[in-house]
Amino acid sequence: MTRSLTARVRQGVLGLLLATGSVYGQMPEGATLQDVVRELRQLKLQVLQQGIELQNMKVARLERELTELQRTDQSVNEQAREFNEYLSKSNSDGNVQTEGTTAFLENVQASQQRTLGQTTELGTQLQDEKGRLAGMVEVLRKEQAKTENRSTQDSR
Repeated sequence: MTRSLTARVRQGVLGLLLATGSVYGQMPEGATLQDVVRELRQLKLQVLQQGIELQNMKVARLERELTELQRTDQSVNEQAREFNEYLSKSNSDGNVQTEGTTAFLENVQASQQRTLGQTTELGTQLQDEKGRLAGMVEVLRKEQAKTENRSTQDSR
């Protein structure tokens, strides 16, 4: 029952569009309702494909940001390691840590915590966007299959 109602509404809307010539401005002479439906299906597929392209760009941007953040994290960790080695050597030589070294270590730890939080947040966001992308691709596949099935039925 719902399907037939939906089909009637769709036919009515498309009939109005055809009658007024508002799909692509003026409809070509002799265009049928099936021609309009076919054109609308193609437009829907194009919109879905463009959405996927945009989502791919978003995922790529997030991946670049995450990679850059990971490089920064590696650099900070390397500096901290080198500084700790220097301190260990200085302490074994009898030198005592100063307030400056303590402040430096605190800054490094704060930077590591910030980077860890940002990395976690970006990683989560990236996974969410990849999930959206997969959903969009699935919708496109289904729509393409529907369009192909309808084209096959229409040509019979």
